[in-house]
Amino acid sequence: MGTRNSIWRQLAWTIGALTVFLGLAFWIAITPDSFLAGMFRTRITRTDAHVVIGPYPTEDDFLILKRHRIGAIVSLLDPRLPYERVLLEREKAIAVRYGMRFFNYPMVSLWGHGVGEQYEKNAVAAAEVAAGETNKVYVHCYLGLHRTKSVQELLAAQGTTSDVYLIRRAERHDRAQKLDQANADFHAGKFAAVVANLESLGPLDPPVQMLLAWAKYRLGDIAGARVRFAGALAASPDFSEAHDGLGYCALRENMLEDAAQQFSAVLRVEPASPSAQVGLGMVRYRQNNSREAARLLESALQADPRNQEARDLLEKIKTDASKKRNY
Repeated sequence: MGTRNSIWRQLAWTIGALTVFLGLAFWIAITPDSFLAGMFRTRITRTDAHVVIGPYPTEDDFLILKRHRIGAIVSLLDPRLPYERVLLEREKAIAVRYGMRFFNYPMVSLWGHGVGEQYEKNAVAAAEVAAGETNKVYVHCYLGLHRTKSVQELLAAQGTTSDVYLIRRAERHDRAQKLDQANADFHAGKFAAVVANLESLGPLDPPVQMLLAWAKYRLGDIAGARVRFAGALAASPDFSEAHDGLGYCALRENMLEDAAQQFSAVLRVEPASPSAQVGLGMVRYRQNNSREAARLLESALQADPRNQEARDLLEKIKTDASKKRNY
């Protein structure tokens, strides 16, 4: 009897350990920015080609991609794999929030070799969509190492420019490392470090000027931020996010008409831009047009429900309206 109980205890322990192991493995798989997964993922370094190739984009990656004018995501993840299904649903939602078109052409590979009849067909379809998009495109698989290579080879064969993420930090140019560090510092709220880092690099392209401008804005250096936003706009006149930054600078100095013009310029190009909608909503609120402000804020929250600033102002508008009705 004792021997039988011992066997059952050992079996239960084995099942429990296996369950914990599988659970941990699944968590690592759906958390591509974790330490373990991060050891194998490729890294963001260059985003100046029409098609950028890389790994599954995290929330922070989306911020970087948006800053570099990526307008569409082509995902090669396969929803038949449980962890990739979770990741697919997550990135679809984020892509909508950032106003990016989203395409999914499932591909499965084992040790770098394609699996299944749809592999080549979907690789061709992904390459065609990426090459045909007017905006810059981000093509990714899970780690950015195997499935994306098939698509990149097809793009190269038809003459479409693409670029890839480099794998090891030692392979990367010092400037690229500084840019990555500046991005990390910005998301950590270390704005002074961002300014010190980027101003040591010399001439900056528009997306990097934008990062520097927003860091200066967060530090309260509105004049310095305005110079950098204007510089980005001068270098790239269709860079709508620069109008966004100039609008918030004007708003901080209560230059309402100027702010309204800047935010409206963004919305003419990106009608669903949450940032511009919130900015224009603030302008309308200060202009005592609460109804229009509420409409803009509600629209912004549909695209970005986590925008606490928009939520707080909308709540204030509703509270003020309620008080008026009660008098």
